[in-house]
Amino acid sequence: MLRNTILTASALIAVLTISSIAQPVSDDKGNVGIGTNDPDPSALLDLVSTTGGLLVPRMTSAQRDAIENPATGLLIFNIETGQFEYNSGSPGEPSWGAIGGGNDWHVAGNNATNPATNFLGTLDNQPVAFRTNNMERMRLTNNGLVPGADDTYDLGHPAARWRDLYLGPTSLHLYEIETDWTVSIDVGESPLFRSLLFSLNGTTHMAVGPGGTLNVPALGSAGRGGQSFIDQLVLSHPNGDIFAAEPGGVIDDFAWVLTGNSGTNSTTNFLGTTDDQALSIRTNNQGRLFITNDGNTLPGADNTYDLGTSTVRWQDIHLGPGSLHLHTTAAEADSAHDWSVGVVTAAGAGQGALQIAEDGNGVMTMNSQGNVGLGANAPTVRADINGGLAIRPPSTVSVTSGSTTTITVGNRSYIRVDSDDEPFVRPVTLSDGLQDGQVLVLHCIATCDVETETFDGVELENGNVLLRDNEPGYLMFGNFNITMIWDATQSSWIELSRTDIGCEEPE
Repeated sequence: MLRNTILTASALIAVLTISSIAQPVSDDKGNVGIGTNDPDPSALLDLVSTTGGLLVPRMTSAQRDAIENPATGLLIFNIETGQFEYNSGSPGEPSWGAIGGGNDWHVAGNNATNPATNFLGTLDNQPVAFRTNNMERMRLTNNGLVPGADDTYDLGHPAARWRDLYLGPTSLHLYEIETDWTVSIDVGESPLFRSLLFSLNGTTHMAVGPGGTLNVPALGSAGRGGQSFIDQLVLSHPNGDIFAAEPGGVIDDFAWVLTGNSGTNSTTNFLGTTDDQALSIRTNNQGRLFITNDGNTLPGADNTYDLGTSTVRWQDIHLGPGSLHLHTTAAEADSAHDWSVGVVTAAGAGQGALQIAEDGNGVMTMNSQGNVGLGANAPTVRADINGGLAIRPPSTVSVTSGSTTTITVGNRSYIRVDSDDEPFVRPVTLSDGLQDGQVLVLHCIATCDVETETFDGVELENGNVLLRDNEPGYLMFGNFNITMIWDATQSSWIELSRTDIGCEEPE
């Protein structure tokens, strides 16, 4: 009995001891502590433990929304989003928000955001300021994005730019490798002060003045930065039409520039017309050359202009008054020459004839009757030769065969014939002539030595040759020659004369 009483007392003491530790303790100010007998004076509830934590109610979003009149500041843990949530609204109009993640922009970045509901900005009519080093660099106002200080910061720079674009000091740069187009305002002391400039790699190519004038670089002038500018207004159309205000402007892509164009294509770029109109080319505002709509190239006025001169000519040629001139220089020949082909204009018997002249001296003249003069300026017969006449053989015909050899006359009038050193003559015949009246001189140059009784030569047979006295043949030795003329009606060479000199015929 006593033993049971002792065990019962011990158990009661243990329960009371445990209960005193687990039960909340309230101090004289009403602060409650759990796990501590001395709650922190600043805390309404002070939880102390090294083995457990605070576990708030866990629920789904639907269960959270089913809470009736949730108090402002009520805290739960949403098991669907995995976040602590609290009511920042009123009991009648609750507004649940996440703690430490859902509604905050993290320094390390956020995920699962929705741009329709998540944003960086304000809900009232106040700007958003952006700072670095605690200095305001940019501000987003209700009127737009502005820099943090006036005329201080760039929007990008050459080493850190928006793709191919940055705003630099007074300029908008359109940038690509080795190509930097800028649009800027001229702030220097120049005729273009306050103009809007369009520049490439620092060189201005176009400017728009404050008065609305459009300026492009003037050609061949010196000015600011090696350039000067003239007021121009150029209007263009895709079909190629161009209008330029005074003093007249050109655009490289649509017109021929005074200093020349580059990158042209001869199949698509040309100087001319596209309608059925002639092309006129002028100097001093006078038409000098016309290309008609049917392709003829005409001078600007009849019988007025030369095509080149003796001092300014196409390479070795020019068209002068009444003549075509072909030139050579002393470096090209033994001396300078001026050959011309033209019409004789001087009064006289040769006037109107076509003449080839050298340095103004007639060499060959042909008149309207078909008479030709060589060294004669007024020929009255078909061939008027003022000087000697030479007929040259192209080569010597050698006869070595004992049988009959036919000599081809062809387009020749003088033939030399030779034979080998055999002690007898070689028989030969002639081919027909090419033209009625063709003259032929046959000259034998075979060896003929009376002292050594060497008599080589040929015998011209009478096949198509009509010899005098109807001879059956003509023995020809050294320096014998015969002159004949071709008679087409008889198909024969007719002897005109012969010369037997320099050797006696052997007995």
